[in-house]
Amino acid sequence: MNIRRAALNFLARREHSRGELAEKLSRKFPPDSVRTELDELVKNGLLSDLRFAREYVRSVGAKFGREMLRQKLQMRGVSEEDISAVLSDICEDESVRAAAALAAKYGGAVLAEEKSQARACRFLCSRGFAEDD
Repeated sequence: MNIRRAALNFLARREHSRGELAEKLSRKFPPDSVRTELDELVKNGLLSDLRFAREYVRSVGAKFGREMLRQKLQMRGVSEEDISAVLSDICEDESVRAAAALAAKYGGAVLAEEKSQARACRFLCSRGFAEDD
């Protein structure tokens, strides 16, 4: 199997960042060949970090705060410029998304006890939401 076919097989399943795809392809092919093929895929519009980041945020954005999303995208090799562009596109207020994450976790139950509120706050902080939210 050649590099292009392998890359297109990965991209047919889901969007990948350049970093993810390079890592997967480098397991079987020489790094120089992988780099050349990835450049060609980017040039032809078949591989785009911005498109990957938008799709990633669309699929998991409701679960995580901006900082967690930023960190997850950075781990996948997306540039800071693309990350900022995608995160600025998130329309909802961060507190609205935090409330939605809490509702999904606790089923809309009222968190009246201080202990429950502290647990909810820790949950939101672990998901990348700020304490203020």
